[in-house]
Amino acid sequence: MTITEYPGRNPLAPISGSATQEMTSVDFWNLNDTILMNLDEIEKYNQYLEGEKDLGLLNLLTAPHSISKAELVEMITKGQSFDDLVYLADEKVTPADIKDLEDSQALESIPDQVTVSCGLAACPADLRYFPTTKAGTEDGSFISEKCIDQLQGTQLTLAEPVLIYHTSEDKKWLFVHSKNYKGWVKRICIATCQRSIWEDYLLSPRFAIVTEHKSCDVLGVKMKLYVGTKISMDMDGNLRIPTRTIDGGLRFVNTKLDIDMHQGFLPYTTKNVVTQAFKLLGDQFSWGGKYGHSDCSGIVNAVYNCFGFTLPRDTIDMRKIKKHSIDPTGGIDYNSVQPGSLLLCPGHVMLYLGMHDGKAYGFHGLASILDDSGKLLELYRVEISNVDMIRSETGRTYEQDTVLIVEIKRDEA
Repeated sequence: MTITEYPGRNPLAPISGSATQEMTSVDFWNLNDTILMNLDEIEKYNQYLEGEKDLGLLNLLTAPHSISKAELVEMITKGQSFDDLVYLADEKVTPADIKDLEDSQALESIPDQVTVSCGLAACPADLRYFPTTKAGTEDGSFISEKCIDQLQGTQLTLAEPVLIYHTSEDKKWLFVHSKNYKGWVKRICIATCQRSIWEDYLLSPRFAIVTEHKSCDVLGVKMKLYVGTKISMDMDGNLRIPTRTIDGGLRFVNTKLDIDMHQGFLPYTTKNVVTQAFKLLGDQFSWGGKYGHSDCSGIVNAVYNCFGFTLPRDTIDMRKIKKHSIDPTGGIDYNSVQPGSLLLCPGHVMLYLGMHDGKAYGFHGLASILDDSGKLLELYRVEISNVDMIRSETGRTYEQDTVLIVEIKRDEA
């Protein structure tokens, strides 16, 4: 197996296996530029996903304005696990550490009926399983960007709307739910507001979609803005940036940013999907969006956000999508698979690109693979590779581990 360097934003990013430099060009894949679904069809697709159970999706606008204590405790604790948590930062986890994590959530202080508040992310922010910045790992490696922090869920984007349910024991964290994830976020990252203002922002017909991943100056603060970030606009075409006042309230500042954007959602075509994906080629892989990068399912979400889709955040939930799904048992006819489709393995997802010289290729963010001799190769990059690459987690190829293919397309008449 060869690892080839290619020119681009990150010249050290590898292309694995039989992939070549030419494959990093969108034009190489001869993709169709025909509209696959219009905005009404995309909205209906989102409604279908929201109606499916256990996908982790929440329609923020129709969610209840209050919930019971029992419902909230279940929401907070569902999915929390200490099974693989060996280290907290650089110290071995003790029963006292686990109790501290549980107590930090102040579940006993939740009232019998909880009134739900509204807010917007005033900056990109980590969403955590517990209200702590300490990394939870298997080996105590917690300071590197290669850290697999098991307490990291995902990252909120600038201006992302959330519902606010609860405050941590130290009052420094909020438990929130975004459109496709729930968790703890630092209080200083969220600007709260009246529901009517929040709804107006969500429903604004004037907005821009960030179409490149870039660090930029936002009102004097350096931030990493990710592909797919959605920000409302005023009548003059300025972005309405949510900022947090000293008392935690919301104040909009209208401005322009030095970053590539598109007014409204991008037209949903296979060529546009791959174009947006390839803007991330060579970026750092990072578990759960930590350090301002992304993981495999975060990349898929970022790309499809550009077109107005609300997909599940994690691969385990993506695998529950039934609409236009293909069971790969018995073999896969890749020639009939729509480019941009999700190739889903346990714990991983690739965006399908197409066939070349009899091999199928995908686009994904990954931590490591095995070479032909079984040697571990750490990549931690977003890259192109063929589906015959060997996964370090299982010792099997991506093709062998593919359990579902999901095509995102309109219903047939």
